[in-house]
Amino acid sequence: MTMAGRFRRNRMRKYCGVMAAIGLSVTPAIARGEQVFDVQAGPVGSILVEFGRQCGWTIGLTDPVLAGHRSGGVKGRHTPIQALRILLRSTGADFAMLDARSAKVFATREHRVQPAFVSRPLDGEPTPVILVTASKQQTPLARFPGTVTVVDLNAADPSSSAAQGTAALVTRLPMLSSTELGPGRNKIFIRGIADSSFNGASQSTIGHYIGDARLTFNAPDPDLNLYDMDRVEVLEGPQGTLYGTGTLGGIIRFVPNAPDTTNLKGSFTTALDYTSKGSIGGDGGAMINLPLITDRLAVRAVAYGSIEPGYIDDPSRGKSNVNQTNTKGGRLALRWQPSTDWTVEGGFVVQDIASADGQYVLAGTPDLTRATRIAQPFDNDFRLGYVTLTHRAGSVSVTSTTSIVRHDITTVFDATPSNPAAPTSQYDEQSNITLIAHETRISGATNSFAWVAGVSGLYDKNRFTTALGNLSGPTVKNGVENQIEQIATFGQVTFCPNCKFEFSVGGRAELTRSEGSLLERAQGDVSEPSRIDVRLSPSLGVGWHVHDGLLVFGRIQQGARSGGLAISPLGDRTTSKRFQADILKAVELGFRAGSKETTRAWLSATLSYAHWTNIQADLIDGAGLIYTTNLGDGYIVGVEAQGGISPVAGVVLDGALFMNSSALSDPVPEFDTSRDRDLPDVAATGARASAVYSIALSSGRVVSIDGTVRYVGPSKLGIGTPFALSQGRYLTSSIALNYALGSTRLSLAIDNVGDVRGNRFSFGNPFGFAAGNQRTPLRPRSFRVAVTRSF
Repeated sequence: MTMAGRFRRNRMRKYCGVMAAIGLSVTPAIARGEQVFDVQAGPVGSILVEFGRQCGWTIGLTDPVLAGHRSGGVKGRHTPIQALRILLRSTGADFAMLDARSAKVFATREHRVQPAFVSRPLDGEPTPVILVTASKQQTPLARFPGTVTVVDLNAADPSSSAAQGTAALVTRLPMLSSTELGPGRNKIFIRGIADSSFNGASQSTIGHYIGDARLTFNAPDPDLNLYDMDRVEVLEGPQGTLYGTGTLGGIIRFVPNAPDTTNLKGSFTTALDYTSKGSIGGDGGAMINLPLITDRLAVRAVAYGSIEPGYIDDPSRGKSNVNQTNTKGGRLALRWQPSTDWTVEGGFVVQDIASADGQYVLAGTPDLTRATRIAQPFDNDFRLGYVTLTHRAGSVSVTSTTSIVRHDITTVFDATPSNPAAPTSQYDEQSNITLIAHETRISGATNSFAWVAGVSGLYDKNRFTTALGNLSGPTVKNGVENQIEQIATFGQVTFCPNCKFEFSVGGRAELTRSEGSLLERAQGDVSEPSRIDVRLSPSLGVGWHVHDGLLVFGRIQQGARSGGLAISPLGDRTTSKRFQADILKAVELGFRAGSKETTRAWLSATLSYAHWTNIQADLIDGAGLIYTTNLGDGYIVGVEAQGGISPVAGVVLDGALFMNSSALSDPVPEFDTSRDRDLPDVAATGARASAVYSIALSSGRVVSIDGTVRYVGPSKLGIGTPFALSQGRYLTSSIALNYALGSTRLSLAIDNVGDVRGNRFSFGNPFGFAAGNQRTPLRPRSFRVAVTRSF
């Protein structure tokens, strides 16, 4: 090992040691706590309020119907967890811990009525409290001064769209968009903040999290399966104050169902998929929750797998349905509650995605076909390990999380020139990423004041290598390695002088050290010297509670991405080029009236404007090879709205709309002559509407029908020639029929009912896209039959 290598290894060890010390420094002695309870019998809604008062817990009741169910109360000396379990006996309710002193109470599956069809709370009944845990302050949704969407995955069939991963969110939320390269290959964008269609050295514009563990830094979306997920929170950006570098568009936070220390639980799903003009596939998953020590220790394990049917043929190679994708993975979580004030959680996430070939076709060829010399497989292997310590003392809580990610991505392209006599060429691209992240924060709240403060650290190393050559000839290899080390401190306070108006002020200071080097260097080209950058990310928000259920809000915030080193475009690929940091400043104004869980009608809308300086982008040069550069300055204007109504019991109508206008307003000279300067991959308009009808039959049977229509407007692949290729402009629909009897659920779903082709994306192979004839069609009409069973 070289001296430089030993130095980097020692520095990494020191970094890990510092992060571990920060986490351990918040761990005092642990003790088990019991107390005397005296909660009289009565309606669940009332006794939970009294229970929370006696033990200082925060309880969220997510199903309003439960509020009227009767509880026998609880008396005597118990731990709070034991007391809550006694309170909920024979009420049809269960609970899950959110942290050491917060719990969510919900209907058990056999007593659950789908929330979409629940009658709204009567006057005087307690309403459910929806917490935005991604705010890091347990902020109720009704008081959160910003644009946020909480998708409750436990509210419906938890397995209906699990295998689709992030794609299920993109189809549900118009403000999300995707590059549609395929599972595990996509960039995800929020609110039109999109840099480019290609995957290179630049950092993602959004942050991906599972719980408090960071999933990515400069990698595509890992596309985790959603099986046994509790909910997903989408916070629109920038979110620089709380989440730091690389959250220009916002964050997507996945929240799995936590291990339950009181009850043995399990579930499984099996499904069969068929794609017309394609093949047969399927998916399945299983979960087991084992309390090892009642009220103290539990483990929850999830395993899943799927075969996504292919539907594209390659007659030149005699192959059918070449774009099949196989996914397998699982999660293991351990929860230890040594006392009522302490919680230790740790676990692993493992997932492998393997696509046999690309999912694009060529215009002018027969339906759903293309011709290539070789297969173009893709592989995405993701590994995560994490541990979180939480301590609650009264209204103050301390949370410390450390996570380690290993992410390996491999792509193969057919690089053969269009000349029929040219020899077959292959391009291999590999990204190997190591990400270590840590955060320790402390937060607290009173009736009129909430605050959070913390420190964080991050280490990211990305080794990006390429190889290009004839199958029978020599291969040209090159690559670049970027390393980021970052420490930060942040804080935010929210106060309401009269609780009619709320003000939020925050800031983050980050110190970033970056270093890059080419793996194959030309004579005289040396590794980039270490660079130190200091950035501030301030935020300011205000909320006006016009009346109960109506919040008007405004927010100003800033975010940034670090710079780095990339391979130079064209010419000698053994020379380097640095790309600079970019900064995004945004302002948003909006309102939120009611919610699906509490009122018969609900509506929210937001107007936003963002100015983006020195935009980073991954591009393709004239030889078809990836490079990273800065485009110049641009802006994004967005309007979005979500709303719905439940006119009668059993019927819910809802919809969402997003409109976007963006442009590269002050380009660098390379793009100054481009007439089409719209930022890429975000449709000018997106909309979704759905209608759900449910009817309860005898013996606890429930039948529901769910129909959805989705429109994706026009967008462009990129800026200027040859990137300004049109995509989008399609309307698709789906319908699902569900039958539930106790803990068993059967479902039949049809996607793309009209068998629409459309064009999701104008790119599949960088060595041929300049011809302008590549298309990524919608998956043809497909059918899914599934059965889910839980206990």
